[in-house]
Amino acid sequence: MRESELDTAVARSLGELAREGVARQGAVPDEARARMLVALEAERRPSRIWWPAIPALAAVAVALVLLWPRPLSYEVAGRAPSGSYVSAPADRPLSLRFSDASVVELGKSSQLRVEETTPRGARVVLERGSLAVNVAHRESTAWTFVAGPCEVRVVGTRFALGWDPQREQLDLRLDAGAVEIQTPLSPARVALRAGQEFRADLAKRRMVTAEIGAPAPAEPAAAPAAEPAPAATTGNPSGPAGDASLRSPSQQPSASAPRPSWRKLIAEGRFDDVLTEAESRGVARCLQSCSASDLGALADAARYRGKSSVAEQSLLALRNRFPGDAEGRSAAFTLGRLHEERGNAAAAKGWYDRYLAEAPSGNYVPEALAGTMRTTQATAGREAAAGAASEYLRRYPKGIHAKTARAILGAP
Repeated sequence: MRESELDTAVARSLGELAREGVARQGAVPDEARARMLVALEAERRPSRIWWPAIPALAAVAVALVLLWPRPLSYEVAGRAPSGSYVSAPADRPLSLRFSDASVVELGKSSQLRVEETTPRGARVVLERGSLAVNVAHRESTAWTFVAGPCEVRVVGTRFALGWDPQREQLDLRLDAGAVEIQTPLSPARVALRAGQEFRADLAKRRMVTAEIGAPAPAEPAAAPAAEPAPAATTGNPSGPAGDASLRSPSQQPSASAPRPSWRKLIAEGRFDDVLTEAESRGVARCLQSCSASDLGALADAARYRGKSSVAEQSLLALRNRFPGDAEGRSAAFTLGRLHEERGNAAAAKGWYDRYLAEAPSGNYVPEALAGTMRTTQATAGREAAAGAASEYLRRYPKGIHAKTARAILGAP
C-alpha cells in the first residue's frame, strides 16, 4: 500500500471512530467539537496528514468514545435488567439502583417501565402500584416519572408515588425536595414542596394538595341549582375552613404579600378565590380584557365549581381573542370535555377533533383521542368509533383508555 493510501485509510478510521463517539454519546460541546474537527478535516485532506499527528488524533477519537457522559445504567435487585419492564413479586418490593446513586423501590405487585435513560436522569413509567423514589441531586439532573396521563418532574428529591389505573387515581407524598406535577385536569403544573401530599382523582375530576398528616378534606358542596352541575367536581373543598386546612402558614393571605396569579391560585386549588376576584373585576369585562392565562384560569375555576356557563364563555373568549396561542388551542379540548359532561356528544366530538387538528402534539392528545372515541361511539355507533380506537391503541397501547379502545374493537 502506498503512503498516501495508508494515510487515507488511517484518517478514515479515525474519522469513523470520532463519529461513532458522537453518535453514541449525543451532542458535542464546543471544545470537544473543535478537537473532533481536526480529525474530520484530516480525513477530508489525507495528503496533508503528518504521521507525528496520528497518535494525538487517535487520542481525541478514543476520548470521545470512552470519556463522553453515557446514559445512566441500572440494576434490578443487583442484576442487569432483562428488559425495560420491571415487575415486583406479590410478597416483597424490588429495588432499582441507578449509576448516579438514585434508587427506585417498586412496591409489592407493582409494575414499571424504564422508558429512557440519559446522562442526566431517566423517564420511568409506573404502570400500576406504587414506588418510592430517592433521586440523587446533581447539577443538571432531570428525571420524569409518568403515571397514566400525569407527569412528575424532579431534580433531586425523595417521594412516594402511587397509581391505580382502574380507579384512575394518583397519590404522591413528597418527603424532601420539590416536584412539579402535570395532569389533564389543568394546563398549569402543580408545584409541591417537602411535607406536602397530592391526590388527583381523574375519574371524579378532583385534585387536592394538603400537608402530610392533615385530616382528609370533605367532599365539596353541590353546585348551585341555577348552574348545571358536572358529573364530578375537581379541586380543594370550598369555603374558608376547607381552604385553610390545605394551606401552609406561608400561603395564608398577607396584606404585604404580592397578589398571586390566577394560575398559581388554580395550582393551589383556590378556585373560589379566582371566581371572587373575577366577580370583583366584572366577569363581562374580564372576558373582553383579561389575558389568555387569566381566561384559562377563570374557565378552570368555573368548571371545577360547577359554573358551566361562565366556563364556556371564558373558553369561547379565549378561542376568539387568542386563536394562535397555546391557551387558545387548549380551549378547544376543554370545550370538548365541557360539552361531553353536559351529555352533548356531537358538540364534544367537534371540539375534540378541532383540538387534534390544531395541536397534533399537544399535551391533551391522548385524552382528546379518547374523547373522540367515546363521542363517536355515542353518536354513530361502535363500528364508526373503530378508527379512533385503533389510532389510540397504536399511539398509546398501555394508556388508561386502552381497555375502552379494545372493547370498541372487540379485541381481548
